[in-house]
Amino acid sequence: MVHPMSDIRIRKASVSDIFEMKRMTKECIQSSCSLDYSQKQINVWVNALNNSEKWRRKVNSQYFIVAVNEDEIVGLASLDRGNYLD
Repeated sequence: MVHPMSDIRIRKASVSDIFEMKRMTKECIQSSCSLDYSQKQINVWVNALNNSEKWRRKVNSQYFIVAVNEDEIVGLASLDRGNYLD
């Protein structure tokens, strides 16, 4: 379902967001990358998302934000070392 942009809030991510961030990223990869990557490549990429410790490290060490619409994470971004958009 598409929501109006005015409902989207940006906030700092927390460790408690990891499950939802992984879900959203997995869905995004599976729905938008099928024309550019093989199913095998997509599966490897999606399976790498299961590394919760890597997500925890990023959330705790990077400037990590999420976009939230009606309590659902609909986007994310992080800045590492002040100049690398991860």
